[in-house]
Amino acid sequence: MDLAEIISEIRHCFPARRGSLNKQFFDGAGGKQNGPYFVLSRSVDGKTKSSRIPADHVDTVMAELERGKRLCELMDGIWAIAEGACLELGSSKKKRRSAR
Repeated sequence: MDLAEIISEIRHCFPARRGSLNKQFFDGAGGKQNGPYFVLSRSVDGKTKSSRIPADHVDTVMAELERGKRLCELMDGIWAIAEGACLELGSSKKKRRSAR
């Protein structure tokens, strides 16, 4: 995939989220289980940030997370192209012999 194709596909990745969505249950009084509760977790500056997601937003958040995964893959593709260009530039320079 070339850079133009990657950029074109990136346009389709918005809105997007990073992180993971977990379903949780809590034990209540008398052994009764409460829930499910949905929690979105992601890492920000080395710390985990979590927020509750209402049940009626779960499908939307899941789709945003999937687009986020695809966006990360595309960004890796951009890095591969950028680093490949550096390698090409480095290999095209003539090597000088050292004077001995």
